[in-house]
Amino acid sequence: APANAQFVQHIVYSSRARATAWRASQSALSEALVVPITVNGATQFAVVSGPFVDRALTRAFVQGLGDDADYWVRTAGSLQDILQTGE
Repeated sequence: APANAQFVQHIVYSSRARATAWRASQSALSEALVVPITVNGATQFAVVSGPFVDRALTRAFVQGLGDDADYWVRTAGSLQDILQTGE
């Protein structure tokens, strides 16, 4: 994805299995990805949706998540900075 594309990060878990189970429990996130990231030197697993090419599409997506949804909008560049490759 281009560095300025946006992703929505939903949650981070310490195990891939927990992240995958959480994603499976969220019907609106069936196309979300579970990706390995580095947080404070440790491997964690983030559930992310995207990429979205502009803010309007990102905004439309998060509005469909519901009022109690917890998420973090981040650029592809910021996600790439912590993304682990090779897994």
